[in-house]
Amino acid sequence: MENFEVEIIDAKIIADNNKKEISERRTKRGFKFMALGAIILLGGCISNLIMPSMNDTYNYILYGVTSIGASIVFYGLYCVLE
Repeated sequence: MENFEVEIIDAKIIADNNKKEISERRTKRGFKFMALGAIILLGGCISNLIMPSMNDTYNYILYGVTSIGASIVFYGLYCVLE
């Protein structure tokens, strides 16, 4: 009977360790996504400040790159806060 109780306790400890490892991996991945999204947003902001607003490329960068960067940041937040 004692072996069975020890096995149950060991299984719970292993399950808790697996949950912690998965959580740590998600958190690290989330911070990487947030950094990537922030870099994309910064690049889009700088390119919009430098480029004149005369052509369609301006609108693509203004709305397209900003939307992609913000989406990546929010996905990173989701991974961190999950």
